[in-house]
Amino acid sequence: MQLSIYSIPLIMNETVPKFTMTHSTTTILIFTGLFSHLFLFKRGEWHMRAVDILLFANFVFLASALAAYIFSFADVPQSLWFSFTICGTYCSSLFTSIIIYRCFLHRLSKFPGPALARVTKLWHVYHCLNSQNHLLMMRIHKQYGDIVRTGKNFFPPPYDLYSTRSV
Repeated sequence: MQLSIYSIPLIMNETVPKFTMTHSTTTILIFTGLFSHLFLFKRGEWHMRAVDILLFANFVFLASALAAYIFSFADVPQSLWFSFTICGTYCSSLFTSIIIYRCFLHRLSKFPGPALARVTKLWHVYHCLNSQNHLLMMRIHKQYGDIVRTGKNFFPPPYDLYSTRSV
């Protein structure tokens, strides 16, 4: 029996084709990520539902791995790799769509501010770990001017509000 790179041996000299991501499958996953951003995640406050989204993503990952294992007689590592590939392709296209939209197409993209702050609020969280947000705001207002974009939809008050002089 001739074995190729696209087959795995089973009992009784049978072979089953390995999982492969075809161009049509990859294209469907990329468009699914793009459309889920444009028509679902673009509106609303999805950060409030992060735990639910992660639980659902884990369920989809495990369900696709289990389905690949049961219906194709593949081994566990191969099923997990197939699932990882599916979820990775979808998430990559989703996050790429979000980053491109927030950096270039969002209605607030023309306002100055740190580049990473346009994409995620985690930039602000990281810089405020030492509990000196007022100093951070003073520094970025000095660097970018009175109107500064420090988040996807966030503009802090002008620099003068952070001064320590009495009114």
